[in-house]
Amino acid sequence: MRRSARLPAEFEAFSPRQREILRVIYMRGGATAREIHLAIPDPPPSLSGIRTLLNRMARRGHVKIRPSGRHSEVIYLIARSNEDVQLKAFRRVAEEFFDGSKKRAFDTLLRMAGAEAAQTYRRGQARAA
Repeated sequence: MRRSARLPAEFEAFSPRQREILRVIYMRGGATAREIHLAIPDPPPSLSGIRTLLNRMARRGHVKIRPSGRHSEVIYLIARSNEDVQLKAFRRVAEEFFDGSKKRAFDTLLRMAGAEAAQTYRRGQARAA
């Protein structure tokens, strides 16, 4: 899964080398230490430097480690879940386009989804009240 080379804004606080590593992981949707080593500009002479940084980032919760299924090789993934990303994006849209009102943003989404979805939602709200 290829993505844009632009990292989310929260990654700007990382060191330049960490950003290079995160960019490779982010663009590929996950990567091994070897893939990262081959993809970054001016890599260290051995994989151990990359693995050290990756393990530090994993301990701090910035990346997740998943077995790849090939021997002892692992795949590094960005630690944020898709749901976290979606919620953050929704909050940003509410802030930027709806003066911070999540309710107005949600109502607009319901209108976009169609009258049927809005009716279903309102029926559920009426039952809950």
